[in-house]
Amino acid sequence: MRRRLRGGALLAGFLWTTLIDLAAFFLPFAGSLLLPLTPLPVLYFYLRKGRLAGLTILALSWGAVFGVLALAGAASSMPLFLLAGLAGAMLGEFLIRDLSIEEIVLYPVLAFFTAGCLLLVAYGLQTGQEPFAIVETYVADSIRENLKIYGMLGLPPEQVREIEDQLGQIARFFAAIAPAFAIAMAVLALWLNVLSAEVLILQRGGSFPDLGDLTLWKAPDRVVWFLIGSGGMLLATSDPVRQIGLNVLILCAFIYLFQGLAITACFFKRKRVPLFFRYLFYGLVFAQQYVALTVSLVGLADLWIDLRKYIGDRGNPA
Repeated sequence: MRRRLRGGALLAGFLWTTLIDLAAFFLPFAGSLLLPLTPLPVLYFYLRKGRLAGLTILALSWGAVFGVLALAGAASSMPLFLLAGLAGAMLGEFLIRDLSIEEIVLYPVLAFFTAGCLLLVAYGLQTGQEPFAIVETYVADSIRENLKIYGMLGLPPEQVREIEDQLGQIARFFAAIAPAFAIAMAVLALWLNVLSAEVLILQRGGSFPDLGDLTLWKAPDRVVWFLIGSGGMLLATSDPVRQIGLNVLILCAFIYLFQGLAITACFFKRKRVPLFFRYLFYGLVFAQQYVALTVSLVGLADLWIDLRKYIGDRGNPA
């Protein structure tokens, strides 16, 4: 009986992992939403069934996904799913080892960012292109594809032409901030997987590693010096120096965004705000850049004003 249950769990994990990977690749609109969650099945079974089960599911899923992508003539996309599966295994391993939340998320991000840079350099050497030019071309192609979709959704033709006229400048700008954007999106995706795995496991009566009260999380004080330094770098006359400063500035703002989110989560928790309004607010944060900037400024202000000590519990006269 125990073997059948274990085999059933492995089969369920294999199907879940494989199907979500293939859906992320083949479904044009849902793919962008599913891709960040591709590490989730491996992470879930890694924590629920153990290291061996998680790695077995990962290996079987790799083989199936590679076979399908090879038949579709898209085997070149396989490294993306390799990294996503490894991210789930690494998150599971670090959670088992009771590392801090910063270590749990940052170690996989740094590892895969380094791997991505090496793959980009290798591809550039193979094709004779500079890595920055490869990223710029990819960004420009992505913008063109999105313009087609927006045109089908009713975007005025004059706005489409205006964006096409400035495509080169837009592509260069986004290529310049690609390092910071890639790191920020990777951190966000892995953090989303950790939260999702916690919800799924606890709902099924399992145990999840204690991450502490994350509503009290604060960024290290030294981050503010990187923020100040990056602002100074933006005043430099050298383009590479300004690009580095812009990337560091974006990452610092992203860090304080998380601190601001911790403060708002503390407010929601103590005031017992309904889940609907919490999710609505979080959706606005990631949908509207002005809301995200405001939350980042709240996180930055927390360096000098301990905002959480002014948030009393609901019903508490104090």
